[in-house]
Amino acid sequence: AGPVSGGKVGGGTAMICYYFKGGIGTSSRLVELAGEAFTVGVLVQANHGERSQLRVDGVPVGRELTEKIVPLAFATPPTDA
Repeated sequence: AGPVSGGKVGGGTAMICYYFKGGIGTSSRLVELAGEAFTVGVLVQANHGERSQLRVDGVPVGRELTEKIVPLAFATPPTDA
């Protein structure tokens, strides 16, 4: 046992999701129910969808994102100055 690798590793290599970077991701939460504690975990492997099919809260935003490469908000990452 131990940490599970995520991102573009193993089965996540070269994955895309609506023409955005895809890959493998995990998440878990501790849930208490009737005085007992349970850990709920998920493993997601995202590799599906055409950009035009992308919907956010039911809105077909992918139809407006017509370029294969969507420009970033900034050209270089911000620095801690």
